[in-house]
Order: sequence, then structure tokens, then C-alpha cells
Amino acid sequence: MGGVHSISVGDYLDTIFFMISVLLPTYNGERFLREQIDSILLCLSNDDELLIADDNSSDGTREILTSFRDERIKLFLRKDNIGLNKSIEHLLSLAEGELIFLADQDDVWLHDRITSVLPYFKDYDIVVSDCIVTNEALDVVEQSYFARNPPRADILHNLIQCRFLGCCMGFKKKVAEATMPFPNNIPAHDLWIGSVSHLLGFTIYFSERAAILYRRHSGSVSVTFSKKHRRLNRKLIDRCKFIFSLLSFALKKATFRLLH
Repeated sequence: MGGVHSISVGDYLDTIFFMISVLLPTYNGERFLREQIDSILLCLSNDDELLIADDNSSDGTREILTSFRDERIKLFLRKDNIGLNKSIEHLLSLAEGELIFLADQDDVWLHDRITSVLPYFKDYDIVVSDCIVTNEALDVVEQSYFARNPPRADILHNLIQCRFLGCCMGFKKKVAEATMPFPNNIPAHDLWIGSVSHLLGFTIYFSERAAILYRRHSGSVSVTFSKKHRRLNRKLIDRCKFIFSLLSFALKKATFRLLH
């Protein structure tokens, strides 16, 4: 039996028994990592798990990770760098919880990050929460990410601007199983999980309640025209590859159904 999370639904107390897995990939994240891990652990019950995979960091990240003495943390220190998408895929394959939440190494979870969305999993397979956008010092830049990027589940709008922020996503284990393995040429794991889930008919809910402080780093505030142009070209190429991967995935699913 997994952890116990009590939530208030309507006028009655609904107690749900399950285990939660939080997946946290890390790479050279020493600046904000300890604060994020502390905030995640405060949201977990004693029987939940926090799976952390480090992608061969060269700063003090590993010293921070190994300094924690918490049985809920399962740490995987790789000797190579496989990239974010494959790191998430690796952690998904190891997750034991019925519900899975993704996390970034530089954000901060609000105290009700998990409990605020639990009621929605009675009717939905994926819940994407809004977030408060901040700067490095956690000063609020925008009260709502969704205010600037209205949530949409359809694939076309997410190809233009992804609303499936991985750090704001929670989903049932069956979603992870259905969307893996990840193709090698997808631009982002969260765009893949959200798009494939929509394609397969999984139910998706966008919660207007902010669940995290979404920290944005400085250093890329002003971009020259040439850099913008190159970035746009790169995005177009990535999106074309993504569409090809999505069509290939759909074809394989259709072929499997015809044969079975």
C-alpha cells in the first residue's frame, strides 16, 4: 500500500490510498537544487518516492544530492550524459507510483502542489497546473503562465507554443506506459507526453490554480535578430521532426489494432 493523501472534495473528506512518484532530472543545478528538493519533500507522504537522476554534473550538484538523508529519495548517478528526454524516460521506467509528477531542478513547489490537484484525478488522466513565473530571486514576474498562454490540449496549438509544461504536469502511470519509448528526435518530453496523450484519447485537465514557482533564469533577455532567426529555424526543424515521430507513432498504433 502506498502513501495516504487526504483531500477535501465537495462537502466530504475523500481519503485515497496510493503511491506518488516525483521525477527530478538534474544537471549542474547546484544554485537552486537544495531549495527545490526541500519543497518537494514537504509535499510527499512517508511512502511516496522522489526519483533523481543526475546527468554527470560537473559542479556541486552531486554533493548536494548525496547530502540528503531521506529514505524517500532514490538517487541515480550516471557516468555519462544522456540528455533531458532520455533522463525522464529512464526515470519513468523506474517509477512505482500510481501517480507521477515531473519536476525541474530550479523551481520551487508550493505546499499544496499535490493535494490541490488530487481531486481531478478522479475524472482525468493528466492534470497540468498553472504556475507563477518568477525571476532568479523568486520575485514574481507573472502571476499566471496561462494568462499569457491560454491552455489548449490540441496538438496544433501546442506545436506553436507548448502548454504542457513538464514541471507542472501530473499523470497516471498508464499515461507513462502508453507514451514510451520516446523517439530520439522529439524536441521535448513534455510536448511528446501531452500530444500523444491527446492523440490516444486520455482525458486532460488544466488547473487554473498555480502549483509551483516557475523560476526563469537571466542571461537570455535580449537576443539579436540573427540569433532569433537561427532559433526560429531550429524550432521549425524540430517541429517537423516531431510531427513525423507523431505520425509514425499513430501508424504503429493503428497497425497494431488492425492486427489484434
